Amino acid sequence: MAAPKYSRPLAVVLAAGIVALGYGHTAVAATGPETAPTASAPAARAALQKVVTTANVDALIAAGDATTARELGPVKAALANAGAQHIDIIGAPKELAKFAQPIIVQALRVGGPVAASVLETIGDPVAAIPGASSGGPSPQAVLKPIALLIRAGSPVLADLIEGIKIDGV
Repeated sequence: MAAPKYSRPLAVVLAAGIVALGYGHTAVAATGPETAPTASAPAARAALQKVVTTANVDALIAAGDATTARELGPVKAALANAGAQHIDIIGAPKELAKFAQPIIVQALRVGGPVAASVLETIGDPVAAIPGASSGGPSPQAVLKPIALLIRAGSPVLADLIEGIKIDGV
């Protein structure tokens, strides 16, 4: 049986793909430097602050076309805003969590039983609608266990959230 005309090039492409996907990272690691240079986060941030300045952005805008100027406009505005340079990405969510924690706890303590009562109550009128439970479980059979789970779980979840201590805010 003679081999088809395209079998050899196809085999070469397939083999190259397998080698690249399976062993490419090993080959690159073997030929690269023995230790990769690493920078700490503060050092990287300091280096970026030295490079990304309003003067450098102005030079890029002057050297580029209209599209470059339009895309770099917001970057220049953000660099000019002094308050944007000192955003604490850890502290802001902590402050939000510290503020929202008592609200969430009270919503679970009060809203959990209310939501469970609504689910238990709504099952009866829905079951009275003709065809509402045709072909599937009755709404009462589905909603009552969910209501029971919410009624039992919301105080436990509220206690768990209330027990979380948010420090450093």
